[in-house]
Amino acid sequence: MPIRQADNPLNPPLRAGDEGLQYAVLAQRLAGRIPGLPTTTTAAEIRATAVIGGGLMGAAVDDPAIDQMILAYAAELGIQRRCISDEEIVSRCLLAMVNEGARIVSEGVAYRPSDVDVIYLNGYGFPAERGGPMFLADQTGLKHVLATLKSYQDQRHGWAWAPAALLVELAERGGSFGDLSA
Repeated sequence: MPIRQADNPLNPPLRAGDEGLQYAVLAQRLAGRIPGLPTTTTAAEIRATAVIGGGLMGAAVDDPAIDQMILAYAAELGIQRRCISDEEIVSRCLLAMVNEGARIVSEGVAYRPSDVDVIYLNGYGFPAERGGPMFLADQTGLKHVLATLKSYQDQRHGWAWAPAALLVELAERGGSFGDLSA
């Protein structure tokens, strides 16, 4: 499991209980955020799908019926399926944290990027040896982070990957989040 390999104790699918999953699916359907969700698909069916496979993370591993349900649903929505590497999964999770961290710094919710790191380290259990998502982004290079976010923006649900203005500004001038924490 890529998130566990990244030492992240916050694996939302593993933390979601059956009831939480049901309510989440219903809320998303009512909010219109699951376009084309078949009317025959109920929260109970989704819950059963998760339970049949031995839990949320193993739901589609070795069950042909579940695989067929997923294939049919993807085809109905016109989703072109592809293999996604563990590295891409970890990258998407981390860059979502970085991008949102940049937004909350620019909005004044957090005073500086290092404050975002402190919250992730102490409040969410981000691995201390990695220094926090903002520090990790600086180590990776903000130009690379920005380029990766833009590549995600060119894919399905690209709107969710629009880079934060602060991140764009820092990357374009060769700055870092660390510059703002000094």
